[in-house]
Amino acid sequence: MKEKIATYLIRLATWLNPSLFSMVSEKGRETKKLGISFAVSPAEIGHYRQRKGCSYVKAQHELISDTKKRVRQSIYAGLLKGEYIEYNVHKQGVDIIVSGCIYINVKTDVKS
Repeated sequence: MKEKIATYLIRLATWLNPSLFSMVSEKGRETKKLGISFAVSPAEIGHYRQRKGCSYVKAQHELISDTKKRVRQSIYAGLLKGEYIEYNVHKQGVDIIVSGCIYINVKTDVKS
């Protein structure tokens, strides 16, 4: 059932915008997840707070925003292809981890 729905959605997407979804329907391609993560430590937040003279929460939000910009620059080639970045912010121990990923289509070996 999932395959039927996925096939229908691909056909619908191809019908709506053929240029954007031309790679999805090609045979011999597999979708992979490409991502990168950066950690924001409490020491970085403290240094940023002293430099800007703002509160801890504001410094944390601004550093997360800056880190998202670094993630975006790191996978800028994906944006040029029209892909989308998914962000994930979570806390691991004392560090805040900001990660981003895009889904790309990778050519696989097709055996006839």
